[in-house]
This record gives sequence, C-alpha cells and structure tokens, in this order.
Amino acid sequence: MNVQTLERFSLESIAKDMNFWCKASIEDLNRFKYILGPFDGLNSDLIQELLNILCEKKELKVSHLHVLAHSNIKHLDLSVCSSLITDQLITAVGYRCKVRKHGIHAKQSLLYIYNEKSNTKVVKFI
Repeated sequence: MNVQTLERFSLESIAKDMNFWCKASIEDLNRFKYILGPFDGLNSDLIQELLNILCEKKELKVSHLHVLAHSNIKHLDLSVCSSLITDQLITAVGYRCKVRKHGIHAKQSLLYIYNEKSNTKVVKFI
C-alpha cells in the first residue's frame, strides 16, 4: 500500500487538473501585464514539487510555467523540464518573478546556466 502525504496528494490532484487551473490565467496573461494567479499563494518548494510532478507525468506545458511563476518565488530549478526552456520562456518567467521591495521594482538574482554537453538550459532564482 502506497501512503502519501496530504500535501503530495493535493499537489497530484492539482497537477491532474492543471489545464483547468491555468485556463483563465493564461487568457488573462495575454491581455494584462500582470495577474494574480491561482498559485501565487504557494511557496517555492510547493511550486517546485508541482513542477516535478508535472514533469514525472510528462504533462508540463510552457503555459503552465507562465502561470506557476510568481513574485513570491525564492528559488525555482527548471532543470527537470530543460527541454521546454527557451530564451523567451526565461524572459517571461523572469518578468513574472519580479519582486517589489520598498516601493522599488527589483528582479531577484537569476542564475542561468547552459550546459553545452547535454544541450540543456537551467534557470534558478536565488
């Protein structure tokens, strides 16, 4: 018998219906510069775990990354989905992950790594 934590079970349930959770937000992202999405209340670790689940199930889409990224993210390792990484996606995720500090907009430190051997790109916010 496989025993799951409530957290893992919840994230798998969200991952199963990811298109539902992202549909309205994706439409809004095409019309507005910034939106509050359904995942803005989740911390970096939960977003990372959700990304990992979506990758394990081979159901992660670029549009999901646009909605999952938000200004409260402290770190995000996209190496699990390196095949989806493009310069355009990095720019979009970077824009969504801007933080507001003391009334001044500042981007978080962005670590961008390109591995020529495996031809993969990795993005990590620090």
